[in-house]
Amino acid sequence: MLSPPKGIFDTSGWIFADREQYPPAVFPCIWKRLESDVAKGVIASPRAVVDEIEVGYDLLKEWGSTRKQALVSPLLESGKLEAAETEAGLLKATYKKLSKKDADYYVIAWAKVLGCPVVTNEEYKEGQTNPAQMTRIPNVCKDAEVECLSFLEFMQRQNWRFE
Repeated sequence: MLSPPKGIFDTSGWIFADREQYPPAVFPCIWKRLESDVAKGVIASPRAVVDEIEVGYDLLKEWGSTRKQALVSPLLESGKLEAAETEAGLLKATYKKLSKKDADYYVIAWAKVLGCPVVTNEEYKEGQTNPAQMTRIPNVCKDAEVECLSFLEFMQRQNWRFE
């Protein structure tokens, strides 16, 4: 098996980076690093995340669609598709209010199966302790014992430096 990715990116992580904190026109160096790490399999996203990006998040739509295979390949090549499918099913049954779409469940499932963190822009919500009522990825990650990082925390963990 290849080395697992260092982060499984959620849709909100990509949108946050693109629109709010690190737009490519202002921070091209970050996007070059993202592109490099996606190509190397350091960063991955499930197909459901790439599908959400392709629905239409401005320049991110084009960026994601041209890298769809590279984003998804590290997951499929891990040989753990069946385990991720099973885990996503368990997550859907346990955390019914997390999402109406599959992407959130698959982000967490792949991270859990591969032992790497989720990267998301969602924030932990205090007071959500009942799994059936959890609506945010960080809450589910904490409950499911999956590490969850912000985009900035991911860059720090990877020791990214820009001069």
